[in-house]
Amino acid sequence: PPATPLEEVQARVQPAVVYEEVTWTGFVYDETNKQYFTEDPFTATFQCTGFVVNPDGYIATAGHCVDYDASIREAILTQVVEWAYNNDYYQATPSMDTIATFAKNWRIDGAKTEGTPDLTVNVAYGVSVSGEPSGKALPARVLAKRSFDQGDVALLKIEARDLTVVPLSDNADTAVGTQIVSVGYPASVDLVTDANFNPSFKEGAISAEKTVSGGLLPVYEISAAVSGGMSGGPTVGLDGDVIGVNSFKIEGETQPFNFVQPSQNLRELMRGEGVDNTLGEVTDLYRAGLAAYFDG
Repeated sequence: PPATPLEEVQARVQPAVVYEEVTWTGFVYDETNKQYFTEDPFTATFQCTGFVVNPDGYIATAGHCVDYDASIREAILTQVVEWAYNNDYYQATPSMDTIATFAKNWRIDGAKTEGTPDLTVNVAYGVSVSGEPSGKALPARVLAKRSFDQGDVALLKIEARDLTVVPLSDNADTAVGTQIVSVGYPASVDLVTDANFNPSFKEGAISAEKTVSGGLLPVYEISAAVSGGMSGGPTVGLDGDVIGVNSFKIEGETQPFNFVQPSQNLRELMRGEGVDNTLGEVTDLYRAGLAAYFDG
C-alpha cells in the first residue's frame, strides 16, 4: 500500500537519531566544616536526544543537554541532603528541610576542577547503522556548545565513520503552518513500555515565529507534543530535512507549547568548528534506496 508521509519521514530520519545519556559526577565540599561529605562522588544522570550531522561522527544536540546549570546542581545536592540526613552527618540531627538550607554553603568539584562537576556523555544508535549494533553505547566529547540564551545548540564527536546523516534545512521556506515531525526519546515512555532505542515521532506544525534574548534569536513555536528526553532531537519537515533542534517548553502549561531552535543556529556553530553538513556516500545510497522502495 502507499506509504504515509510519517512512514517516509521515519525511514529517512531514524537511522541518524541517537539516544544520549548525560552524567554529571562531583565531589561535594562542605564550606562550613571544611571537608568533603564522602570520598566517593555523587552523580546525576539525564536523558537527551541527538542526531548525526556529518558522517565522520559529528552529532548535534541541545546546548542545555551538556551545559552545567542550576538544575544539575540541585539534582546532586538533593542526594547530598538525603545522605547527610540518613548518615547523621550533623550531630544535632536536623530535619531534611533544615539540612537543605545548608546547601548554599556546599561546593561541587570535579576530579580536577573546582566548582564544576565532571561531564560524561554516551550515545547509542536507535537502529543498526553502518554495521554498528543497535543500542551500542559510544563515548562522546563536547566540541562546542551554546547556552540557552545564546541559541541552545551543541556539537558532539564520537569515533565513528560512514554514519547516516540528516540534512539541515536553510529555513528559507520555513513558515507558520509548515508541517513538522519532532523526533526524540521521551523519558516518560520508558515508564510504561519496554525500554528500547526506537525514538518517538510526534506530528504537528509551526504555529508561530518568536524571538528570545531580547529579540536577538529567532525560535519556532510548534504544536507537536515534545516531552522530557526529546531535548536535542531534530524537528524535521515532511522531506526529512532538519528545521530545528528541540529546545524548551512552557513549564506548567497543559497544552503543547514547545519551541525549537532554527537549524541556522546549528549551522553557525558547525561553521565555527569547521564541520560541514555533508551527507556522504552511505546517506546518498540509503536515500536513493528509500526513494526506489517508496516508488514501488
